[in-house]
Amino acid sequence: MLTTPDVLILSLDTATEMRSVALCRGRQQLAKQVCVDERENSATLLRDIDAVLARAGATVADVALFAVACGPGRFTGLRAGIATVQALAATLGRPAAGVPTLHGVAHVAGPAS
Repeated sequence: MLTTPDVLILSLDTATEMRSVALCRGRQQLAKQVCVDERENSATLLRDIDAVLARAGATVADVALFAVACGPGRFTGLRAGIATVQALAATLGRPAAGVPTLHGVAHVAGPAS
């Protein structure tokens, strides 16, 4: 399923103060939103998800897979991200995957030179 190029994946990273929401089709990033969340305020997380989906011309019902950073990270941020992804996935009957925060950081950093 993850290698299918037309699968929409919504991912959240709320593990650090640099919160991000991204929507990808396969490996292609369609839209993202990054914000500094110094107060661990998750009140705008659903708004951020809606904004990313709108920029990509998609709805949450179009998402085939939900992914979320699962730590290490700030407890409150992790809890908000994981709970949001679990709720969306359960409501829509779609799979959810946890991604270790350090795997995401390593992927963004790329190979060592």
